[in-house]
Amino acid sequence: MGTVSIMANVHHQAQWYRLAIRSGNIACVRFLLPLVSSGGVAGHDEDLIAAVKHSDPAMLTVVLEGMKDVDSMSTCILLTAVHMAAVLGHFEHIAILLPWLSRVDDIDDDDQIVREVEAMLTAALVEPLVNRQMKIATVLTQILLQLDLPSAIDDALSPAVRSGNLPMVELLLNAGAIVRRNGNEALRMAEQCGHPAIAALLTQWGAGFN
Repeated sequence: MGTVSIMANVHHQAQWYRLAIRSGNIACVRFLLPLVSSGGVAGHDEDLIAAVKHSDPAMLTVVLEGMKDVDSMSTCILLTAVHMAAVLGHFEHIAILLPWLSRVDDIDDDDQIVREVEAMLTAALVEPLVNRQMKIATVLTQILLQLDLPSAIDDALSPAVRSGNLPMVELLLNAGAIVRRNGNEALRMAEQCGHPAIAALLTQWGAGFN
């Protein structure tokens, strides 16, 4: 009977904890975190996603504290969280997540996993490009290189050119964006959008109409 009672209490505490995250009650989350952590119910993927959706980055910090010893946090859920934060414009959340993502080491040679990782990180990178969040984009670019996904850097070149963000175009070129792959398209875009400095830079890196 005592075991059943304890299990019921843990279950209720987990429900209250998740409700507190979704309602934005950070004080309640902090109070419940030690209880749910000791009961082994903190650290669910749904908690991370709910915290990313919340506008206060402090909520994400607290929830991640409860996940720090969870071995099961997957690369996929971290990438999904970064992608969602970028789409929502929660750039402070991305900065909080990046140290976790930089420790990712379970990317293997499976084509499907590589495609999913590449697609999510490209989407996450393009948002900071348009919004000129250079610090975040710089770290994301470093992570792409670390995970050996250079094509995502290539794919971000055109959005950077379109936005007129010369420093970002320089960042991507220096990070290894392959001009021969989409440089001509980017050059046309720079000229059509009225960005002569970017057009000149792309020309220096080998872009040119055939």
